[in-house]
Amino acid sequence: MENNSTYEVQNAGRLDRLTIGKNTEEYVKIKLAEQGFDLFICTVDRGTDLVILQNDIPLKIQIKTATLSQKEDSGDYLFYIQIRKYNNNEVDFFVIKLNGYDIFYIIPFEVSIKSRYLSFSPFGEKKANNSINYESYRNAFHLLRTPLGEPANH
Repeated sequence: MENNSTYEVQNAGRLDRLTIGKNTEEYVKIKLAEQGFDLFICTVDRGTDLVILQNDIPLKIQIKTATLSQKEDSGDYLFYIQIRKYNNNEVDFFVIKLNGYDIFYIIPFEVSIKSRYLSFSPFGEKKANNSINYESYRNAFHLLRTPLGEPANH
């Protein structure tokens, strides 16, 4: 086992998960504001991080950070996130930001429930290790402007 001073030096500059999550939430709020959305921030965390209005219909948004899991032999980077069980009373869309990159995935709740583990391979053609190819949801902010349930065609 390493001594504490060695551990502290090796991990200096790394942010804890809570700080990374809070930073991601702020980054997503800025991105959504840049996209022209009016944001309503939830002050109590009950599954909804913020609400936006789409044609006077409130859309409940949950913000998540996908972290780098591994670099594949092919050179692709694989990002991964595990999503706890939410219900459609809490979330309409997940906005998932890749940690360290200006890449977002706008995932409708109906798509997210197909797998608790979502993985993304944004820098290569290789499909990530799940049956869903999330690349059609990459930076798909237009989905937040369409009726719920519309497919991610852009």
